[in-house]
Amino acid sequence: MQKVIDLEEKKMHSKLLHMFEEAHEDNQKILSTLFAIKNEHPFWDCSSQRKVGVTELRNKEVIFFISHPVIQLEQFLLIVQQLQNHPNNKPENLYEIVWIPIANCIPWSEVEEVSFNNIIDIWPWSSVYKPSLLSFSVLKFIREVWHFHDDPVMVVLDSKGRVISLNAIDMVVIWGDLAYPFSIIRERELWEGESWTFGILLNGIDPLLSYWIEDGRTILLYGSHDIGWVREFTNKVKVIEEAGLSLELIYIGSNNLEQSKEVLATVTTERLSRYLSHIKICIFWLRLESIRKSKSRLGFPFETDVIMREATSLCSLDVENKGFLLISEGARNEILRLSGMEVSECLSLFHVWGQKVNKFGFLGAVRKHLDASPSIDHCSYYSIFPYVENMDERSIACKNCGGPLKKHYLYQCVGS
Repeated sequence: MQKVIDLEEKKMHSKLLHMFEEAHEDNQKILSTLFAIKNEHPFWDCSSQRKVGVTELRNKEVIFFISHPVIQLEQFLLIVQQLQNHPNNKPENLYEIVWIPIANCIPWSEVEEVSFNNIIDIWPWSSVYKPSLLSFSVLKFIREVWHFHDDPVMVVLDSKGRVISLNAIDMVVIWGDLAYPFSIIRERELWEGESWTFGILLNGIDPLLSYWIEDGRTILLYGSHDIGWVREFTNKVKVIEEAGLSLELIYIGSNNLEQSKEVLATVTTERLSRYLSHIKICIFWLRLESIRKSKSRLGFPFETDVIMREATSLCSLDVENKGFLLISEGARNEILRLSGMEVSECLSLFHVWGQKVNKFGFLGAVRKHLDASPSIDHCSYYSIFPYVENMDERSIACKNCGGPLKKHYLYQCVGS
């Protein structure tokens, strides 16, 4: 009996592989095969609280949100936030989002069942009605061909059932429904129009921040998991503000979210500055990681692409530095990033460059000061190269900051 089942599953897997290579008039054959779970209504419309069939998705683009039944709250909220303007149950609705929860084991655990039922109550779109009944061949196809492993993915099918993106989750996180039709081509088009500004970095994370950006305010976003550095930095900013400057200072944590939570509590209690909530801090770093992953997946070079380089550097800053500062003014000015050491030295010399603020603005004055100052040795990148006779150290550039690498010697025992 088991051999017969295995043979049927193997045939189904092969059928799915061939089906996605063929051209179709619509998406009905594809969807009917994927969700052939002995039910004419395999989906649950969470907004109308009713079971629906594959015919409801005819002539629509379908986005499969594939994840484990237990979803990270911040990631769930970020997806919903970015697509919350998506029009449901309207004739002009061109795409539908369907959640496919996949557990590691069958049967599902009680924790997975509870999580699934809780999310279904607040999920704004559709879901597979009985995900635990999906066939082994379909689960295998999703894992092997659509590359679902641990992290959530969003696979996009056009109205004819063709896969136009194996994972649109990063572009959804970055641009929301502006990324429609969520294809690789659209993702490249969107990046062509972007620059390294607070607009692309924040994009609706916090309404007040969005207002400040549009209003052209001078915004300082800072982060660290070193409370000593935070106290020193915020005190220096207060001295500058007492000189008559209007600065919007916001704590955004660091990539170490647990340590950020501890610092956030102190920032709140001691009223050191404004701050994002812990959930918004998590969303900020998830969004930043999506920016880095999208750029990396599309092959944008670290050496020449500003957004790729800055996002990658910012994601790793908390590992090597006490803190960082991001400064910008308005929606169009490029972000200036400073490491913890640069921040401390720059703000300590405010009495030297502060008189330039009236002429150049705060951001411009800081840039002028840094351009006139010798570079601060803050980068701790290193790399090990095999010894080559007459190696010219000046020919080797740092992959992190672009500066020249200084040569040191490393001795390694080669004895048995």
